[in-house]
Amino acid sequence: WSGDWSSDVCSSDLVIMDKNKSITANFVKKQYKVKIDHSEGGTVEVKTIKQGTPTETDYNSGTILELTAIPDEGYEFQTFYYDDMPDDYRDKNPIQITITEPVSIYASFFKKKYSLKVNVEGNGKVNASEIKKGTTEYVDITHGSVWGLHAIPDDCSEFVEWTGDISGTEN
Repeated sequence: WSGDWSSDVCSSDLVIMDKNKSITANFVKKQYKVKIDHSEGGTVEVKTIKQGTPTETDYNSGTILELTAIPDEGYEFQTFYYDDMPDDYRDKNPIQITITEPVSIYASFFKKKYSLKVNVEGNGKVNASEIKKGTTEYVDITHGSVWGLHAIPDDCSEFVEWTGDISGTEN
C-alpha cells in the first residue's frame, strides 16, 4: 500500500475515512530461482525472450527463457531435463520455458562416436591398437581417440600404400 494509508497487517484492511484519500495497491512480480547446469562437453546459453530483468539467479514470474545447448568440439547435445518438462522437449535445442516456479535445468552432452572400417586388399593383414583381431569394422570409437594402424604383408607381398580417409606410404 502507498498513499494516504499504509498497513503491514494484511492485504485487505479497513480504511477509516476521515478525509479524501488516495490509496494505491502496489504489486510486484514474484521472482523464482532458476538454476542451469550441464554435463562435461558443452555450455548452455540463456536468452531472455519476454519480461523481467533477472538478477543473477532470480527471474520474474512469466519470464520466457530460451536455452540453447552449445556442444564443445567432439561432443553432441543429448537432452535437456527439468521437472515437469514435456517429453517432446527432451531432444529439442533450443527450448523455451516460461518461469512459473523455481526450476533446475540440466543439459546433457556426450562424446561423439565414430566407426572405423579397415579393408585389406591383397595378401596381408592390418594390426591396430585397441582393435580386436579378426574383425574389419570397429564401432563406438570415441572422439579424440588415437589409433595406430600397422600393415603387415604376408611373405609373398609388400605394403604399398594407405588409401581412403588417410593416404601415404609410411607404415
